[in-house]
This record gives sequence, structure tokens and C-alpha cells, in this order.
Amino acid sequence: MISVQIGEFKTKMSFYLQLLQKGVNIGLLYGRGKKPVAKITPWFNEKSERKLGVLSKYGTVKLKSFKITDEELLSP
Repeated sequence: MISVQIGEFKTKMSFYLQLLQKGVNIGLLYGRGKKPVAKITPWFNEKSERKLGVLSKYGTVKLKSFKITDEELLSP
């Protein structure tokens, strides 16, 4: 990840957008103290399998659908 001040990002936006297309994360800094205020990450339309992480050896998760009817949602 690279960090740049907001003013520099505004003046060289096309350059930083090219870096984003290459997969580089950009951190935006604000003010004299160069306080981090935002992180810009590339947008990828890839769907990848999500892993459970540390608890993966204890179980699996399979989701079919998130569709729910109004009656199912409002039933006690």
C-alpha cells in the first residue's frame, strides 16, 4: 500500500487510478499531521470462495439462498 496526501492525489488522480487497476492499495493522508483518513482498494469482480479461517477444521458452511418471504420474516 502506498500513502499520498489528498492534494497530490487530486492533481495526479489518473496516475493513481492506473495504480489501482494494477492492484495497488492507496492510503489517503490529510493535513499537516498527515493523518490517515481513507483507504482505497481496487475493485475486482472476481467471486472467490470465502474461507472460515481459524475455525475451518471444525465445520463447513453452505448457503443456498437468502430469499425469505414476508410471512417468514414477520412470524414469531
